[in-house]
Amino acid sequence: MTTPSSNTQSNAQGSFGAMLQQARKTKQVSLEEAAAELFILKRHLQALENENFADLPQAAFARGFAINYAKFLGLDPIKVASSFDAAYPNELKARAPQNIESPLRPMGTLQRDTHNRIRFNPLLIIAVIGVIILAIFLFRMVSNASKDNNEQPVTTSEDISALEQAQGAAIDTDSNGVGASGSALNLGGESTAAATLDVK
Repeated sequence: MTTPSSNTQSNAQGSFGAMLQQARKTKQVSLEEAAAELFILKRHLQALENENFADLPQAAFARGFAINYAKFLGLDPIKVASSFDAAYPNELKARAPQNIESPLRPMGTLQRDTHNRIRFNPLLIIAVIGVIILAIFLFRMVSNASKDNNEQPVTTSEDISALEQAQGAAIDTDSNGVGASGSALNLGGESTAAATLDVK
């Protein structure tokens, strides 16, 4: 870790932090504007300018921040990266991340079950039962409707004329508009004339 006095000495000698700060001031950009444009936290940009490596994330991320910041300010990113690598303390480079917990949990090994396991989904079972009940209801409704149609006799014109003949309902109208009714029954095969009734 560097001390504040060594930081000021390195800044005076033209280190990468001083180059970044000088380029930002020349471009008249505030730290807030640069942070918003680069999507890098303001404290990280300030740590880069001050070469305060303890406030920066791991070396790879901090180096990437320095390169992007240099590109944004119009500086040579290769020169800034080499200056960053030279100034970055070795004790921080050797610090390996420990106890980093992965956000993903292992799901286990891929093993097939030795026995076939059938999973029952309650919603699927209820849906199948509902479809069966609906099918039975529709089948009964259709079969009852067809039975009702078969039970009602269909009257034909032959049935109507035989019915009229059996009832003897023959109505004749004469020239006066008065109707006479009679019955023509055939009993025993003899022809009979229709009886007429004259109304005066």
